[in-house]
Amino acid sequence: RCICSSASGAAATRSRRRARSRSLGSASPSGAARRGDWVAARQEQERLVALFQIAFQGLPHTSMGASGVGGFKTAMQLMGLIEHRHMGRPNRLLPDAAVAKVRQILVEIGLL
Repeated sequence: RCICSSASGAAATRSRRRARSRSLGSASPSGAARRGDWVAARQEQERLVALFQIAFQGLPHTSMGASGVGGFKTAMQLMGLIEHRHMGRPNRLLPDAAVAKVRQILVEIGLL
């Protein structure tokens, strides 16, 4: 991570923050919770809990870590954010049934 004091460094930081706010699984306390809208904040929290279930879809075919990374990479591929969901060796791709479940989760929470 580069620490920059220049204006371009500040712009890069803002750019990274904007990218994170649009990324998969990102939550921002500047939203409903900061506004004091606790009903909306709870709904967002429940949506994120449902989304996080993608992290478990590779089990027991992969390790817990590979299941989490594989679940999120699969979700990003399904959303068109990345080209492939391959992980580094020795990790295996999630099985087709897990991909189908990840797709179902994304559809249920409105990301596909």
